Amino acid sequence: MADFFRNTDTVSPVLFYFEKVATLGLFEAFTVEEMPVARPHQIPANVTIWAVCAKNRFVNQREMIAEFPNQLYAEIFRDMAEITAAHVPL
Repeated sequence: MADFFRNTDTVSPVLFYFEKVATLGLFEAFTVEEMPVARPHQIPANVTIWAVCAKNRFVNQREMIAEFPNQLYAEIFRDMAEITAAHVPL
């Protein structure tokens, strides 16, 4: 029987840089940005991740809040994050 999903070093994981959904209320101006990343321990050594970045509402600073292995996932998350952030009480 074949594995349904096998995570190898060539598959970038999905990472979220926040602890809970309510944290999204701290952000606005969500964007998706293509980011080349060097990972010398794997083949291919250069991969592309798609980062979702946002501006902190209270500090004039942009932050990466999540990263995805493909653009579609990042765009879907960006759309959900924008809607969520607009409805989270501060």
